[in-house]
Amino acid sequence: MANKNINISKLRQILKMYFYKTGTRTISERTGVSRSTIMKYLERYRYMQTTWEELSLLSDKNLDALFHQPPPRWSLLSGRKHFMQFFRMWKNN
Repeated sequence: MANKNINISKLRQILKMYFYKTGTRTISERTGVSRSTIMKYLERYRYMQTTWEELSLLSDKNLDALFHQPPPRWSLLSGRKHFMQFFRMWKNN
């Protein structure tokens, strides 16, 4: 299953547990997702510099786009700027 994206339901579980200070080992045991995959998603989450509350407002489609598609000019935008740009675009749709 290398390099496969996890489904959005699992991603929401991971982010929520992480927000509530659950460790990666426990998250892995509860979701069945490898710790390395969890750490990959948490790295992107931390890069965005956003909160669980903001992410929980997004639809599955938008959350998928945010985590599974490379953002435009990823290296040129800070994580927070990228998230806010995406969030504004989502709110206007």
